[in-house]
Amino acid sequence: MIRGKFFYFLFMSATILFALYVLFLNFKPYLGSFNFFTVKKVKFTGLQHTNPAAVLERLNISADSSLVFLNKKEIKERIEQEKRFKVIKIERELPDTLAVALKEVEGDFLVYNNNNFYELDHTGRIIAAGNDIYNYNKPVIRYSSAKSFSNFSSSPFNNIFNAINSLPETEKDLKKIISDIYIAKDIFLFPRRPQLVFNLGMRVNKQKIRKTRYALLVCRQKKRYKGYNYIDLRFNNSPVLFGNY
Repeated sequence: MIRGKFFYFLFMSATILFALYVLFLNFKPYLGSFNFFTVKKVKFTGLQHTNPAAVLERLNISADSSLVFLNKKEIKERIEQEKRFKVIKIERELPDTLAVALKEVEGDFLVYNNNNFYELDHTGRIIAAGNDIYNYNKPVIRYSSAKSFSNFSSSPFNNIFNAINSLPETEKDLKKIISDIYIAKDIFLFPRRPQLVFNLGMRVNKQKIRKTRYALLVCRQKKRYKGYNYIDLRFNNSPVLFGNY
């Protein structure tokens, strides 16, 4: 008797839940049309250089969209289609506000190629180009050939990225010291100051980059290389110094 009542209770509970679910599916398209819980405001935090209107346009949210049934995963994907942005958090602030916390991704390098600037992250991925770049105060990589690149994660660029990224965190201040890297038959590195040129040879590796950083710091602090303006590091041994080139 008790067992029969138990199964009857389970059956009735399942029936009621199923009925509520069907009712929910039938009324779901109309719930967003009510004035309450519709999106009236979108609040962005973390934007320092980008106009919020440009991000809002990506969301494709209409004035009568339901705040309750907005798909946060889809919103995140729409925003991050622009590689400049990283979504930190998306929250619904009832009754009518969608709050989006963002981080603007800033690149580590600029590449000047085919009469245009490209901003790259540490892997060589393009995150901005041309007028979308707002900070030019970073190392610029220039290529001697007129060859156009659509991907900067391959050689010879990846050798440079890998060598610099392999440095310990305490030595990555080199990025703030470098002004230009010029890729020709050999790879030349130009610091912001003093006026030196480092010849790193055809391939760049961690050892050459560490020697470059050390020579620059010594030159700045002790003026050990005063009178020299060309330092040859092609052969992975002690720097060869020249007064002119």
